[in-house]
Amino acid sequence: MEQKYKYWINNLALEAENAVTLLPSGEQEYTRYHIVKNIKKLLTKQNQHNGQNSKMGKEDLRIINQIKDKLHKNKAMVTKGDKGSSIVVIYCDKYEHKVNNFISNNEAIETNDNVTVKFKKDVGITLNECRYIIDTNNKWRYINLNPSTPVMRGLVKIH
Repeated sequence: MEQKYKYWINNLALEAENAVTLLPSGEQEYTRYHIVKNIKKLLTKQNQHNGQNSKMGKEDLRIINQIKDKLHKNKAMVTKGDKGSSIVVIYCDKYEHKVNNFISNNEAIETNDNVTVKFKKDVGITLNECRYIIDTNNKWRYINLNPSTPVMRGLVKIH
């Protein structure tokens, strides 16, 4: 999983720059300043988090393993709540039932294909056809560099 998100901050910066270029020119520098500030905070947090994992003691690892064993034995899981930074412990079958209910109630369609490649190609073709509206040098601003099909994550409602 770590490999998948190895360059997430670089991708975030590129996506933010794409969004900034769509803003009015008077707001772009101000927004860039705040984006850079927030990305630096994220980098600092990530570096601190990585440092903490390497300093974890044997006792901490033992406790974590005990929790994992209990969750596995009881067929439960830990997930993020929908509000704030809370976590929820829920039985796996109840979680699956809630997610399946959401999917059926909202008529969502599951796909194994990466349809974003087709959409990216369609956007490229459309941009090429819009030569008089969009400058050739600015086409890159409207194309997502690394599109991927969104992953559905079910956040448990906290009442």
